[in-house]
Amino acid sequence: KKPRAPHTPYTPPRMKLKQLVGELQGVQTWRHPKSELEQYPTPPDIAAHMLLAADAEDGLEDALVADLGCGGGVLGIGAALLGAAHVLAVDLDPAALEVAAENVEEFEVPVSLLGCDVVQLAMRSGPEGAPSGVADAEGGADAGAAGGAFDIVLMNPP
Repeated sequence: KKPRAPHTPYTPPRMKLKQLVGELQGVQTWRHPKSELEQYPTPPDIAAHMLLAADAEDGLEDALVADLGCGGGVLGIGAALLGAAHVLAVDLDPAALEVAAENVEEFEVPVSLLGCDVVQLAMRSGPEGAPSGVADAEGGADAGAAGGAFDIVLMNPP
C-alpha cells in the first residue's frame, strides 16, 4: 500500500459489485406477480449494475432518489445502501408495497413508500410541489418529500 499524501482526505471504500449483489439477494419479491401490471422482479445482479452505473454517473451518496414502480423495492433499497439520503419508492400495487415495507423494515434503510400510479404522482403535489400523503414503512407522513425534487430517478420499466 502506498501512504496517502497528508493533504488527501480519506474516503471510505464504496460498495463493490459482488457485495451489493449479495446484499440485494436478501430483498424479497411479491408472492403473486400480476401480469396485467407487467410485474417481474429485477434480479439482484441487474439491479446492482443499474445502481452502480447511476452512482458512477450522478452519485447516489446524499441524493434524494425516486424509485418508480418499485415492486419489492430492490432499486430503492440498493440506492439507500449506496448512501442515498432518502428514497421515495412508488408503486400502485398494494401487495407489492406490502412486500417493499417488509424489505425496508428488514434492511433498516431510509425509504418511504407511496401507493399511487406514477402518472398521477405530479397531481399529488402539496405546497411548493412537495408530494402529499407520502408514508414511510412506519406510517410517517411526508417523509423525504424535500420539495418534490429528486436528484435521481430509478425505474426498471415493464
